[in-house]
Amino acid sequence: MGGFTIVLDVICLAVGIYLIVSSAQMKKSGKVERPLLLSSDVRGKHCKNEKGFIQRAVPRVRIMAGCAIGYAVLEIINQLTIYNGILEWVITIILFAAFVWYSKESKKMLEEFF
Repeated sequence: MGGFTIVLDVICLAVGIYLIVSSAQMKKSGKVERPLLLSSDVRGKHCKNEKGFIQRAVPRVRIMAGCAIGYAVLEIINQLTIYNGILEWVITIILFAAFVWYSKESKKMLEEFF
């Protein structure tokens, strides 16, 4: 199972990096072209207040990205060194809590800005 979980950890790492890059592009351009982690039927051109959305979304996306990257790095280290099941559960719970938090925040942003 170690090899498969490392693949999933690398995917999680890539998602975290993608979120950071996408949020930086959104902040730099000032345009909401693809709302991060929002409903797929939402389009940036329908945003009521792009500047406000970007100000609200970017820090939250970066927190989520940091959690994803931190999770992936710690999981890879855990898998490649002496395996610690407790560490795996702790970081998995932290990532899940961050995802639940971000899901609630993105729902609020969706209602407010679209």
